[in-house]
Amino acid sequence: SRQARHACRASTMSTIAESHSKAWLTAAKTGTVVQLQAVYEAASSSDERRQLCQSRDQGVSSAGHSALHWAAARGLIAMLHWLVGLGETDVNLRNNGGSIALHSACANNCAEAVQLLCDAGADTAAKDANGETPFDVAAARNYAEVASLLLESHGAHSPRSHAFLQISVSGHLVGMLIFDLFEDLAPRACANFLGLCEGIGGRCYRGTRFHRLLHEQILQGGRLGQDSASIFGGKFADERPGLARAHDARGLLCLANSGVDSNGSQFYVTLRPTPHLDGRHVVFGRLVCGDAVLAAVEGVGVVGDDAKPALPIVVNGSGKWPPPSASKARISSVAESAVTLGEVGSVSARTCDEVQSAVRDALRNSLKRPSADVAGDDCSGCSARKKSQKSEQAAVNLSRWNVLEGMDSAADSDDDSDGAEDAS
Repeated sequence: SRQARHACRASTMSTIAESHSKAWLTAAKTGTVVQLQAVYEAASSSDERRQLCQSRDQGVSSAGHSALHWAAARGLIAMLHWLVGLGETDVNLRNNGGSIALHSACANNCAEAVQLLCDAGADTAAKDANGETPFDVAAARNYAEVASLLLESHGAHSPRSHAFLQISVSGHLVGMLIFDLFEDLAPRACANFLGLCEGIGGRCYRGTRFHRLLHEQILQGGRLGQDSASIFGGKFADERPGLARAHDARGLLCLANSGVDSNGSQFYVTLRPTPHLDGRHVVFGRLVCGDAVLAAVEGVGVVGDDAKPALPIVVNGSGKWPPPSASKARISSVAESAVTLGEVGSVSARTCDEVQSAVRDALRNSLKRPSADVAGDDCSGCSARKKSQKSEQAAVNLSRWNVLEGMDSAADSDDDSDGAEDAS
């Protein structure tokens, strides 16, 4: 009958469409853009092509990815270009976990894919089922380039504030540390840090030194005078959600204190997970750009038993990131000359080799020769004092030479590791 023939034709068309959908997703998952285009051209109608672009993986264990998700996850730029150029593609189509393709690009550290999707209208504020935005995904994995791209180009969509510290070592500009501030966990700690970065109330981090460097633990700074008071005029209480946040990663920004509810201006950045500090210090941010800078500064080494850095590590610029338009001409700095926004951008993009080189130069320039004795000066007190000063300078030089030789040998050595692990 006619009805039976229609039913048979509909069933056949459905089977063909299902077959095309599987071939489409397989090409996106494991194939090339040419294979994907062939499946698209084989579709019999514009409706079927539209369905292909909206199709997602099926199955109980499937994540429900679309072709755009797979292309973003694989970093296939040519495939992404072609897909977003189709009128039928929805760049904000979600998978079973609520993620859009931009989440996938961020999770796989593909900056070019991130830029392409953002230009195509991807929602940078989209949250997945865990409440994470694409920026959160990149920042949690310490993908500095992707996180910085989202901050600098699409900062208006970022759910939290960000602050930067511009770092120099012995007068040599090394780079920038950019932090994502956990305002949802510790709003007062974030307001205090950001306020001191911007110089609210005449108190500012610019010109201060990182005074404590504990190997593979923390880098501490923010000491402002004897009291190290906050922008609130004194010490302020611990914020319980921030106190409950684990010290489970490198690059966490935390409040230093002298006991319960004694927070002020001092802070530290973790150099590795430090679980022994859990529950004792408020965690209120994380590093999202500048890990190479942190690694280079960590390599400065220390002098003496008080964990004092072997070279002065100075904050010579700080503020909110990205800087507001009113300050684009100049960013305040206590260095001899101010730093333009363009220079800040170039410094923040420095490679690990470049920042390591800057630190090596600072170490070399800091090595001093003991001055010769003044002729005819036979004062025993003066002589003893000079000997003491020479001895102290010699100890500092030796420490700096040891650090420098270690950095030079690491830079000059070939990577011939066979992957074997040392027993410990």
